[in-house]
Amino acid sequence: MRTLAVLTLAVSAAIGGQALANDYPQPGLYKVVGKVSSAMMPMSGTHESEQCIEAHQFNTDPNAWMQQQQGQECEVVEYSLSGGNISMELKCSVQGSGAATIIGEGTYTDNSFQMQNVMHMSSSGMTIKITTDVTGTRQGSC
Repeated sequence: MRTLAVLTLAVSAAIGGQALANDYPQPGLYKVVGKVSSAMMPMSGTHESEQCIEAHQFNTDPNAWMQQQQGQECEVVEYSLSGGNISMELKCSVQGSGAATIIGEGTYTDNSFQMQNVMHMSSSGMTIKITTDVTGTRQGSC
């Protein structure tokens, strides 16, 4: 369960910089803050990190990035980063935890992004909903 919650944070941070063009986020050091919540589980908290996003990372195919993740298999069903809007849908299976669908929507500017990911996870006949709100703010150069 925690693995998928952390996955949604990681995906949001990675998607905050998936393509490089005139109106996409600038490369640099980003402060990424994720707030995880679930009404169905005693799972909540805020996670902060700083990530150096380099220019070449903005061109990374999200499917290639997902294949590098350990302990889960995810397929990028839909992905769009265009005109200041972010949209994605992932279908994942995690070893020992069942299956999950993650739908994310958000916006970005040249130096920030925000995204809300809603994950529905099925395991042992139950469906659990976990929401992750993620923001990223460029701090400067790496």
